[in-house]
Amino acid sequence: MAPSAASASTQAAWDCPSGDLCVWTGIGGTGSRCTWSNADADWYYAPTVCSWADDQVVGSAKNSGTSSSYNWVILYMRANYTGVCYAIAQHGGTLPNLNHWFRSHRWSASGSC
Repeated sequence: MAPSAASASTQAAWDCPSGDLCVWTGIGGTGSRCTWSNADADWYYAPTVCSWADDQVVGSAKNSGTSSSYNWVILYMRANYTGVCYAIAQHGGTLPNLNHWFRSHRWSASGSC
């Protein structure tokens, strides 16, 4: 499945495809959504561009990952997996009220940054 960015206007809160990381502009899985099925070193550039990430904070995030090798996704505030980070456990783990800037993420076997 190719990573994509999509509007949340037609989606229920916390609607996130199985296997993906989803982030929203609003709290509680609401607002505009971006999704990825793979790691991304810079959300501002290809392969996936999160159209709003350069001028809006991430309000909430969900890890719908299903990998037996990677139990976590790590969100980083800067490109190339640097800066302050937050870890989200897979199988529907959420961070419902973030209000932070993020710019990259990767899947991890542990919740350590």
